[in-house]
Amino acid sequence: MANEEHEETRGNEVMKPQVEVLPPEGERTGQPRKPVMPIGAAGPAPAEVNPGSSSTASVAQAPERQEKAIAVDVGRSRSRQQHAFGNLANRILLGALAGVVGTAAMTGAMRALHRRLAPDERYPLPPREITERVLPESTTEQTLRTSTIASHFGYGAGMGALYALATSRNKTLTGAGYGVLVWAVSYLGWIPSAGILKNAVRHPLRRNLLMSGVHLVWGAAMALTLRELDRAQAEVFSQGEPRDAPSDEGPDTAPSGSQSPTSCSTV
Repeated sequence: MANEEHEETRGNEVMKPQVEVLPPEGERTGQPRKPVMPIGAAGPAPAEVNPGSSSTASVAQAPERQEKAIAVDVGRSRSRQQHAFGNLANRILLGALAGVVGTAAMTGAMRALHRRLAPDERYPLPPREITERVLPESTTEQTLRTSTIASHFGYGAGMGALYALATSRNKTLTGAGYGVLVWAVSYLGWIPSAGILKNAVRHPLRRNLLMSGVHLVWGAAMALTLRELDRAQAEVFSQGEPRDAPSDEGPDTAPSGSQSPTSCSTV
């Protein structure tokens, strides 16, 4: 009976499944096991940021660098605008001056050619006619003469400024063609359209030849003057040392080693 119980126990041991208990993953790989945080426990405290660290300084300086970059861009934009405005004003001034000079040459040609017209065509030229049409009838003769000169030279100055703005390659021939164009636009265009004078096709032929010819003279003289003004700005009026200005040592101080023009040497 005892033997039967012993055999039954051995049989149970044989039939019992062998379960292998594996160690935790960290212990199997040789790495320390990570601690498991209990549910509801607070996590690790965030690392403190050192105010003097380089990362903190970079973050603090970022807005300052951005403001400086914006200020530089604004300064460059203003500089470009000022340069463009200065160049525009310079072209208008030079063109107006050249237009005045061209009008002076044109006026001389008017006088020379007007006396060669036939007696029945020797009445006042269009600048005077336009002035009389625009001003009231009660205007005095002296005022009409003064206004004619003022409007004549003012129109020439305005057309000269427009030419200086419109062209970048100034040539005398181009200016002469521009003068004829001004005559056509004026006496075939806006002046008869405004009802001030009749269309130029209804004017005497020789007067039309006179007026178109003197406008050619105006354009050529204006372009030549504008070219000289441009060259003068680039050469004789360009940046340089003002050597004729009085020095800090006092006015009219002769350089060392030089003699006064009034001094004379004695033997």
